[in-house]
Formats: sequence, structure tokens, C-alpha cells
Amino acid sequence: MACTEPSEGTVGRWMSRREFGMLVGTAAVAAPARLRAQPPASRPTRPLIKAQTFNHLAMAVTDVQRTADWYQKVFGMPVRFGEDASGTRIATLRVGDGPEFLELIPVSGGAKPGFAHLGFGVLNFNRAAADQALAARSLKGEWRTRTISGTGVAELFIRDPDDLHIQIQDTRYTAGGGALGDQWAQGWTVPAQGSVPSLGVRCVNHATFGSASKERVERFYIELFDLRLLSWDYRPSEPSKILGFVSDSPRSFIAPGQGRVGISHYCLGVDSFDRGRVVKRLTDLGVPVRPAGDDRKACCGAGIVYSAGETAFLADPDGISVQITDANYCAGTGPIGVIPAI
Repeated sequence: MACTEPSEGTVGRWMSRREFGMLVGTAAVAAPARLRAQPPASRPTRPLIKAQTFNHLAMAVTDVQRTADWYQKVFGMPVRFGEDASGTRIATLRVGDGPEFLELIPVSGGAKPGFAHLGFGVLNFNRAAADQALAARSLKGEWRTRTISGTGVAELFIRDPDDLHIQIQDTRYTAGGGALGDQWAQGWTVPAQGSVPSLGVRCVNHATFGSASKERVERFYIELFDLRLLSWDYRPSEPSKILGFVSDSPRSFIAPGQGRVGISHYCLGVDSFDRGRVVKRLTDLGVPVRPAGDDRKACCGAGIVYSAGETAFLADPDGISVQITDANYCAGTGPIGVIPAI
């Protein structure tokens, strides 16, 4: 039976075309937020190590001082220097207002520079709860105690299905002393402002890493850390899940299962990203930027939904790939990828 559309302005149980359009538009915007706020019934009931923040990212570099100087010049990051358990000098660079940070450690044993581990922040971190969550999944963690100023800092390390190291600590952790690693005897050293202002960053936006089994590694992060689907990143024939710590500003997430096993790059988020402005600032600082590409294609025969101007890529002194994008970027749609593709 054919349906007759009501005319504009009809009242009662029918609504106008305009009202219907407004309702659909509102639902399209609101639905992803509601879906993220309400965990599906299929979510596991076993105890979790609920990750709240992308607390830090550690990198092994050939020269800690040189790399710290570079990050200070390019991004204006405050720095603290300290020592690890073996007495080796390391650097902690604050991202934005903190407590999130980058950690620089020296390469050892003839290894190549690269990513050492990811750090996740957990509210009210404690050993008993973490051990319970691991035991419920027959997983093993490695507990380490780092002594600073006579105080032992308990740190938990877990390996994901592809042997990627993840450090778990409290959301307040900054690689310092005290029970939660958030105490320092010295303050941050702020870089002197040069003739060209540094490019200030607000957050660690994401890290992208490949896996031997995309589905298995996605399940691992969802079921153990309670990360939520924030968006999709569509690659040819292989969409990958964007798993978020934070769904609002500034966003932070991981993008597992893309490409060769291991971390390919990490990304720093800035406010009001504009590629032209960012590239000019970096060029003025003497930092080469990779030409804009179009490696994030649309999927399923759809039109182009990703813009070549949504990010910028550069390399640190050891060639480690650093991506710059908007603090609200989620590998979604729109001119700078901030509209979730779900």
C-alpha cells in the first residue's frame, strides 16, 4: 500500500518534513554520545583495569639530552631530568598542562631507537584490584618497584597479544617519587623562548600500532581496559577500531591493528588545528614536514570523507614518526577528522 506524506504543518501524530529533518539531524549527532555512555549488554562483567587516560609514551633514543632539547624547541615542553633504577639519565617532558608526559630513555644493548612502551592511567590505582583483573583472564603482569628518595613506586607492566609493553599506574603518575610516582624534588625546566615561538601541544592524541591479529588485539584492549569504540578508521578492505580513553575534548585513543606489528607513530594534539599554520611554524623552526598525503581513503565506494589537510607528519632526531593534528581528532570525518565515523 502506498504511503501518503503529510503536508507541511500537519499536527497530531504526524510531523512536518522540516520537523522530521531536525529530529533525524539531532539523533545523528546525539546517538554516538549515547551509545558511548551506555555500555552494551555484551560487555564483560569480569573485573577491569579501567584505563582513564593516555598517561604517557616512552621512547628509546640515542641521545636523551639532544632529543629533549628538540622537543623543547619544537613544542615548548617543560622537562625534568632524573635517573632510572640503574642510574641512567632519563628525561620526562610534560605534555600540555600534564600530568601526561613523554619519557625519553637511552637505547641499550645495540638496539635501535624507537618506542619502548605505552602508559595508561587508572583512577585509584592499586595492586590488589589490578592482580584480580589479570587473574580473571589468566594474564600475567610484571610488577617493578622503582625507588626514588627512599620511597618505592610500584609499577605494573603488561604485554599485549603482540608483545607490546604497557605500563599501568595512577592517572596522577609523572614518573616521579611517592607512592603514585607524582612527587618531584625539583620543578619543571621551561625552555627559553627563541626567535620563533614553539608549537604548543595540548595532549597525546593517539598511538597507532600494527598487530598479527587485529580482532584479537582489539578484544584485549576492550575487555581488559574497558576502552570504548570512539570511531572507525577505514583502510582499504580493513576498517580498524579507534578505541578511546576520552570521547570529548581533548580526545585520546589508540588505533590498534593497522599495518606491520609494532608502533608506527604517535600523535600530539593542538587546539584549532590548521595545517598551513602548523607547517609554517615547523618550517620556521627548521623542522621538515612530510608533504600532505591522502592515505586515509573513503570506504565502501563512498565519496572522499578524509582530508589530506587533517594532519602533519614530522620526524624527531632519531627518525621516530610524530603526527600533529587537532586535539579533538578521532580519525573520523570532516575537514580535520573530528567527527566520529560511527
